[in-house]
Amino acid sequence: MKHIVFALLVVTSFSMTAQKYKNKVANNVTKDYNGATFSGANTLAENLAESTSFMYVSQILANETLAKELAQVEMVTVFVMTDKVFNDMEKEQREAFMANTETLKNMFKSHSVPGRLDATSVKKAIQTNNGSASFLTLQNTKLTATMKGDTIILKDSEGNQATLIDTNFYHKNGFFHIIDGMAFSAVVE
Repeated sequence: MKHIVFALLVVTSFSMTAQKYKNKVANNVTKDYNGATFSGANTLAENLAESTSFMYVSQILANETLAKELAQVEMVTVFVMTDKVFNDMEKEQREAFMANTETLKNMFKSHSVPGRLDATSVKKAIQTNNGSASFLTLQNTKLTATMKGDTIILKDSEGNQATLIDTNFYHKNGFFHIIDGMAFSAVVE
Protein backbone atom coordinates (compact mmCIF):
# COMPACT_ATOMS: atom_id res chain seq x y z
CA MET A 1 0.00 0.00 0.00
CA LYS A 2 2.88 2.36 0.84
CA HIS A 3 4.30 1.83 -2.66
CA ILE A 4 0.98 2.71 -4.30
CA VAL A 5 0.61 5.90 -2.25
CA PHE A 6 4.21 6.88 -3.06
CA ALA A 7 3.66 6.21 -6.78
CA LEU A 8 0.48 8.33 -6.73
CA LEU A 9 2.35 11.19 -5.06
CA VAL A 10 5.12 11.04 -7.66
CA VAL A 11 2.66 10.97 -10.57
CA THR A 12 0.57 13.79 -9.08
CA SER A 13 3.66 15.88 -8.40
CA PHE A 14 4.91 15.39 -11.98
CA SER A 15 1.51 16.26 -13.46
CA MET A 16 1.28 19.47 -11.48
CA THR A 17 4.76 20.52 -12.56
CA ALA A 18 4.06 19.77 -16.23
CA GLN A 19 0.78 21.68 -16.13
CA LYS A 20 2.45 24.62 -14.45
CA TYR A 21 5.12 24.71 -17.19
CA LYS A 22 2.54 24.63 -19.97
CA ASN A 23 0.32 27.18 -18.26
CA LYS A 24 -0.57 30.01 -20.63
CA VAL A 25 -1.43 32.48 -17.86
CA ALA A 26 0.21 35.86 -18.49
CA ASN A 27 3.53 36.53 -16.76
CA ASN A 28 3.31 40.04 -15.34
CA VAL A 29 7.05 40.62 -14.84
CA THR A 30 8.06 43.99 -16.29
CA LYS A 31 11.41 45.64 -16.97
CA ASP A 32 12.27 49.02 -18.48
CA TYR A 33 14.65 49.76 -21.34
CA ASN A 34 15.26 53.27 -22.71
CA GLY A 35 11.88 54.59 -21.61
CA ALA A 36 9.86 51.53 -22.72
CA THR A 37 8.36 48.99 -20.35
CA PHE A 38 8.51 45.39 -21.52
CA SER A 39 6.12 42.84 -20.02
CA GLY A 40 6.06 39.07 -19.81
CA ALA A 41 2.35 39.28 -20.61
CA ASN A 42 3.13 40.56 -24.14
CA THR A 43 4.52 38.81 -27.19
CA LEU A 44 8.01 39.73 -28.32
CA ALA A 45 6.55 41.81 -31.17
CA GLU A 46 4.22 43.68 -28.79
CA ASN A 47 7.11 44.44 -26.43
CA LEU A 48 9.46 45.68 -29.12
CA ALA A 49 6.73 47.87 -30.63
CA GLU A 50 6.77 49.81 -27.31
CA SER A 51 10.26 51.15 -28.06
CA THR A 52 11.76 53.26 -30.83
CA SER A 53 15.01 51.29 -30.45
CA PHE A 54 13.72 48.23 -32.34
CA MET A 55 12.00 49.52 -35.50
CA TYR A 56 13.90 47.16 -37.83
CA VAL A 57 13.30 44.04 -35.73
CA SER A 58 9.63 45.03 -35.37
CA GLN A 59 9.46 45.18 -39.16
CA ILE A 60 11.05 41.71 -39.38
CA LEU A 61 8.55 40.31 -36.85
CA ALA A 62 5.69 41.59 -39.01
CA ASN A 63 6.48 38.72 -41.42
CA GLU A 64 3.51 36.36 -41.07
CA THR A 65 5.50 33.19 -41.76
CA LEU A 66 8.08 34.04 -39.09
CA ALA A 67 5.37 35.07 -36.61
CA LYS A 68 3.61 31.72 -37.11
CA GLU A 69 6.86 29.79 -36.68
CA LEU A 70 7.65 31.64 -33.44
CA ALA A 71 4.15 31.01 -32.13
CA GLN A 72 4.76 27.26 -32.59
CA VAL A 73 7.72 27.31 -30.18
CA GLU A 74 6.52 26.98 -26.61
CA MET A 75 9.55 28.67 -25.03
CA VAL A 76 12.21 30.64 -26.89
CA THR A 77 15.06 32.95 -25.96
CA VAL A 78 15.72 35.65 -28.54
CA PHE A 79 18.81 37.82 -28.84
CA VAL A 80 17.44 41.09 -30.24
CA MET A 81 19.62 43.70 -31.94
CA THR A 82 18.91 47.41 -31.63
CA ASP A 83 18.34 49.70 -34.60
CA LYS A 84 21.93 50.92 -34.23
CA VAL A 85 23.13 47.58 -35.62
CA PHE A 86 21.13 48.17 -38.82
CA ASN A 87 21.92 51.89 -38.99
CA ASP A 88 25.65 51.10 -38.84
CA MET A 89 25.35 49.16 -42.13
CA GLU A 90 26.01 50.93 -45.42
CA LYS A 91 22.67 52.19 -46.76
CA GLU A 92 22.74 49.91 -49.84
CA GLN A 93 23.64 46.88 -47.72
CA ARG A 94 20.87 47.64 -45.20
CA GLU A 95 18.27 48.13 -47.94
CA ALA A 96 19.26 44.87 -49.68
CA PHE A 97 19.26 43.03 -46.35
CA MET A 98 15.85 44.36 -45.28
CA ALA A 99 14.38 43.59 -48.72
CA ASN A 100 15.35 39.91 -48.57
CA THR A 101 12.58 38.20 -46.58
CA GLU A 102 14.29 34.81 -46.49
CA THR A 103 17.57 36.25 -45.20
CA LEU A 104 15.71 38.22 -42.51
CA LYS A 105 13.88 35.10 -41.38
CA ASN A 106 17.15 33.12 -41.29
CA MET A 107 18.89 35.90 -39.35
CA PHE A 108 16.12 36.12 -36.78
CA LYS A 109 15.97 32.35 -36.29
CA SER A 110 19.79 32.31 -35.95
CA HIS A 111 19.38 34.59 -32.92
CA SER A 112 16.63 32.45 -31.34
CA VAL A 113 17.28 29.49 -29.06
CA PRO A 114 14.60 27.04 -27.90
CA GLY A 115 13.94 27.24 -24.18
CA ARG A 116 14.10 29.94 -21.56
CA LEU A 117 17.71 31.05 -21.00
CA ASP A 118 18.33 33.88 -18.58
CA ALA A 119 21.77 35.50 -18.40
CA THR A 120 22.69 33.52 -15.28
CA SER A 121 22.00 30.22 -17.09
CA VAL A 122 24.13 31.30 -20.06
CA LYS A 123 27.01 32.33 -17.76
CA LYS A 124 26.75 29.07 -15.82
CA ALA A 125 26.84 27.06 -19.07
CA ILE A 126 29.95 28.99 -20.17
CA GLN A 127 31.69 28.33 -16.85
CA THR A 128 30.68 24.66 -16.78
CA ASN A 129 32.02 24.11 -20.32
CA ASN A 130 35.49 25.60 -19.83
CA GLY A 131 34.81 29.09 -21.15
CA SER A 132 32.30 28.61 -23.96
CA ALA A 133 28.83 27.20 -24.43
CA SER A 134 27.12 26.39 -27.71
CA PHE A 135 23.39 26.60 -28.29
CA LEU A 136 21.46 25.18 -31.25
CA THR A 137 19.25 27.88 -32.76
CA LEU A 138 15.84 27.64 -34.43
CA GLN A 139 17.76 27.97 -37.71
CA ASN A 140 19.64 24.79 -36.73
CA THR A 141 22.91 26.72 -36.51
CA LYS A 142 25.31 26.93 -33.60
CA LEU A 143 25.53 30.10 -31.52
CA THR A 144 28.52 30.11 -29.18
CA ALA A 145 28.61 32.16 -25.99
CA THR A 146 31.82 33.22 -24.25
CA MET A 147 32.63 35.82 -21.64
CA LYS A 148 34.96 38.79 -21.58
CA GLY A 149 35.07 39.87 -17.98
CA ASP A 150 31.44 39.82 -16.87
CA THR A 151 30.07 40.43 -20.39
CA ILE A 152 28.54 37.69 -22.56
CA ILE A 153 29.68 37.58 -26.19
CA LEU A 154 27.81 35.60 -28.87
CA LYS A 155 29.51 34.30 -32.00
CA ASP A 156 28.28 32.43 -35.05
CA SER A 157 30.32 29.82 -36.98
CA GLU A 158 31.75 32.54 -39.26
CA GLY A 159 33.05 34.65 -36.38
CA ASN A 160 30.36 37.35 -36.51
CA GLN A 161 29.74 38.50 -32.97
CA ALA A 162 27.46 40.46 -30.70
CA THR A 163 27.65 41.53 -27.06
CA LEU A 164 24.74 41.31 -24.64
CA ILE A 165 24.12 44.90 -23.51
CA ASP A 166 20.97 44.30 -21.45
CA THR A 167 19.46 41.03 -20.32
CA ASN A 168 16.55 39.14 -18.84
CA PHE A 169 13.47 40.66 -20.43
CA TYR A 170 10.41 38.43 -20.42
CA HIS A 171 8.01 37.95 -23.31
CA LYS A 172 4.97 35.71 -23.52
CA ASN A 173 6.98 32.74 -24.84
CA GLY A 174 10.27 33.15 -22.99
CA PHE A 175 13.11 35.62 -22.63
CA PHE A 176 14.87 38.16 -24.77
CA HIS A 177 18.22 39.83 -24.40
CA ILE A 178 19.42 42.97 -26.18
CA ILE A 179 22.61 42.76 -28.24
CA ASP A 180 24.84 45.33 -29.94
CA GLY A 181 25.71 43.36 -33.07
CA MET A 182 24.64 40.61 -35.40
CA ALA A 183 26.01 37.10 -34.95
CA PHE A 184 25.06 36.44 -38.56
CA SER A 185 26.51 37.43 -41.92
CA ALA A 186 24.49 40.40 -43.18
CA VAL A 187 25.82 39.99 -46.74
CA VAL A 188 23.01 39.43 -49.22
CA GLU A 189 24.01 37.70 -52.44
